[in-house]
Amino acid sequence: MPYRIYLVMQKLEREATNYMEAKREQFKNDLNTAIRVVDKFLLDNLEDNDQRKKARDKLLECKMWAGHSYTK
Repeated sequence: MPYRIYLVMQKLEREATNYMEAKREQFKNDLNTAIRVVDKFLLDNLEDNDQRKKARDKLLECKMWAGHSYTK
């Protein structure tokens, strides 16, 4: 009987891990989509100057921090 419980627990842990990986992957995909939309908006609406470059650099920084800090 304990071995069966062990197997069930392993299966539940695998399912939980797979679920969390899928959620993280979905978050990363949604984040990339949102970043692309904002980046295109910046490129289309701001003049090509240092401020636009700085805004795009900060957007990339935001993407990196958000992608790294997602823990759900």
